[in-house]
Amino acid sequence: MLVPILQNTGLLFLSGIGAYAIFTLAKLKENEGRLRLWVGVIMGISAFLISSNSFTIEGIPVQLDAKAGVLVYAGYLGGPAGGLLAAGLSAVYHFVIGEQNVWIGTLMCGMLALFGSGVARIYISPVWPHVPGRATFSLIVGAGTIQFAAALITAWNGSAVSTQSIAVSVFLLALTAVLSTIIMSVTISYANTIASGLRKDAETTLRLRLAASAANLGVFERTVNSEFITFDKGIANILGIEKHDGRMHLKRWLNFIFKEDLSIALTSSAKVWQGEPPREPTLFRIRRTDTQTRYVQAHWATEPNDGSPAQRVVGIYEDVTVSVEAQQKKIKAETRLNTAVRIAGIGLYTFGSDVGNCTFCSDLHAAHMGMTPDAFQEMVADHSNSLKHIHKDDQPTVLDAIRRVKHGQSQTFEYRVIHPNGGIRFIRQIEEPVSDENGNVIEIIGTSLDLTDLREAEMRLRQSQRIEAIGTLTGGVAHDFNNLLAVILGNLELWLETGKEEQGKKKIETAYKAAKRGADLTTNLLSFSRQAPLQPARLDLNTLFESTLDWTARVLPATISIEETLFADLWDIEADAASAENAIINLILNARDAMSEGGRIKIETANIELFDDDIVSSGLDIAPGPYVVVTISDTGHGIAPEKIDQVFEPFYTDKPRGKGSGLGLSMVQGFVEQSGGTISLTSEVGTGTTFKLYFKAAVDAAPLPEDAPPKQRTSKPTQGTILVVEDEPEVLKVIAMFLESAGYTVLTAKTGSAALETFKSSHRVDLLLTDVVMPGRLQGGSLITAIRQIEPDLPCVILSGYAADLTSGDNSLKSTDIRLVKPVSRTALLDAVATALELKSQTDGATL
Repeated sequence: MLVPILQNTGLLFLSGIGAYAIFTLAKLKENEGRLRLWVGVIMGISAFLISSNSFTIEGIPVQLDAKAGVLVYAGYLGGPAGGLLAAGLSAVYHFVIGEQNVWIGTLMCGMLALFGSGVARIYISPVWPHVPGRATFSLIVGAGTIQFAAALITAWNGSAVSTQSIAVSVFLLALTAVLSTIIMSVTISYANTIASGLRKDAETTLRLRLAASAANLGVFERTVNSEFITFDKGIANILGIEKHDGRMHLKRWLNFIFKEDLSIALTSSAKVWQGEPPREPTLFRIRRTDTQTRYVQAHWATEPNDGSPAQRVVGIYEDVTVSVEAQQKKIKAETRLNTAVRIAGIGLYTFGSDVGNCTFCSDLHAAHMGMTPDAFQEMVADHSNSLKHIHKDDQPTVLDAIRRVKHGQSQTFEYRVIHPNGGIRFIRQIEEPVSDENGNVIEIIGTSLDLTDLREAEMRLRQSQRIEAIGTLTGGVAHDFNNLLAVILGNLELWLETGKEEQGKKKIETAYKAAKRGADLTTNLLSFSRQAPLQPARLDLNTLFESTLDWTARVLPATISIEETLFADLWDIEADAASAENAIINLILNARDAMSEGGRIKIETANIELFDDDIVSSGLDIAPGPYVVVTISDTGHGIAPEKIDQVFEPFYTDKPRGKGSGLGLSMVQGFVEQSGGTISLTSEVGTGTTFKLYFKAAVDAAPLPEDAPPKQRTSKPTQGTILVVEDEPEVLKVIAMFLESAGYTVLTAKTGSAALETFKSSHRVDLLLTDVVMPGRLQGGSLITAIRQIEPDLPCVILSGYAADLTSGDNSLKSTDIRLVKPVSRTALLDAVATALELKSQTDGATL
């Protein structure tokens, strides 16, 4: 009897194993109907085998077995279809052996299966194949009850037996049903638990595999002293390996790593085997089998992980190519942006909602303020001094802009910054507010740009435009005034040469000197307008200083001393000597006026080579090259910073009324710039003022011969016919008188067209003397061109009251043509005419 009992028990556990197989087959779970049929098949086979191993007890008229537990669970897990299938398979045995109560046994199998199915309907399992506790209890009670009823029916339907035998039979059948159901409950529960765990493990593994694949992860491991590395599909994908067995030799593994990065990987690996894996992942490059370059981060884990040398290392390769390349692109973009910002000179800064809370300040923005970022942030944090670097006149503008930005308005504003060294810079700022979802300003982002060079250029342009405008006016006035002076001086000069009355002659001399001073005034006016008739020559400024200071010292009071530091090997310059002397005298007299209580004037000369960087740093408006620098400084009262930009303005003066015209420095500046140089000024109130004059050095100019005697003409022609062209009648009359008094025949014309007709109709013209600017189409240069088409070698003398007209680069003029600036003296005019005629006669003689 023991053997059948053990066999039945074993078959019950076998049923549990079959259930476990069903529970773990994921494919069956995809089709519920097929799943339940498989439950019926497995449970039916188990019931058939259990029925075939039934046993009897002597004196008991029934067959005992454990199929009741199998059948109720077949109905519970397999539903009506699965339960009835299991019941049918179990009933086959009863028909095969042909037992006496075969129909009762078949009916009992079906009732057990349907009862299990009914319990499943009543106690629905939230997660199949889990069996709730109440369902288990119902199945046990139900199986015992059905088996009990079947035993009574079987006993009554059998041959005559004792009541005691019937009672024992009924009890044993019911007990068998209860025990078998309990055993099945336990078996099914364990099978479900194990299968559920395996399913979860499988699902977790699948999720990890999918996550690793999505995150480009791969896992590998190696044990100590092993030369082989095992790896998963993720590693194969990262390395680009299509066919593999999950193992690779260490040498081949290392060949995938860039040679340049191999030391990084090996250093990290050595620490891992020492039991000290890096806390941060190790980044290096690998070259896949398809030659693609990938960036990999290696993460490490060791066994044991207690800090002792590792016996087993598990690593994870993370393909971070996309993020690394994105970071590289971001860095490149930021670098390009920072470079563009630096080239553009744009400073960046941010403020929190509190204006004094500067959360970021770039180096360039701090430089615009004349300080470091830390110093700027510290300064603006102090609300009492947050605007101390801003010019006081511009602080209201800045405060208004700050107020508007805090209220959500973008602002563009400009102000002046006073650097710690006293320098003033013009700054433009653009600020944008950043608001939260409620419209509250939470941050202010701003940029700054130093506009100092632009503003100074604009001021220089405005000054240049003012000077040009006034210069144009001045030049025009000087031109007309020269014509008037030409008439006055010409007549006076003629009278002086022919007048007899001594007393009247003295009065005429006085008038002549006054007219000459008027001519000098026009020269000064033209110097101011950069149109003076300069006569540049090679000069040694040291020599010029020595001769000038000999008499200049006499006009200085005894309380003012002059200190000279003249460079011994000073380069020569090309400049007009008289204008250079006037400029020096003007600066010395200005220095004298600035030291009413006495002081010191220091004069220095030096050679200097200016390069591009020097010009940029100094702000000088000249071309690079060699220069001679003249420095004239005084210890006077100095000039206030706000007035420095005005001192070169025409007619500006801070001297008392009647003490200065305001043209002195303008004329000095005009002369120096007309000579190809520039002038700079520095001054400090209470300390003094320093002027520096930069003259282009004549280092390559050929020196003039010293004490060269003037060229003497062998004769002075005083015969010939001269065509004089002048639109001012009185000037024309004076010139004609000069020439006629010297014995020349004079033809006159007031316009270029009239002069051309006169020339064509005249029998002979030996020289053309013409003004430059005249009414009509033919101006001086055009007239010369037209006449020289008829007579190419005709000598010409050109007159103008406007020096610029004589140096305009007119192609009609020859190098032998003589240029004169009105007013011109009789002697100078006759000398010029005689020289031109003599050159013509010499040329004719050479031709013969």
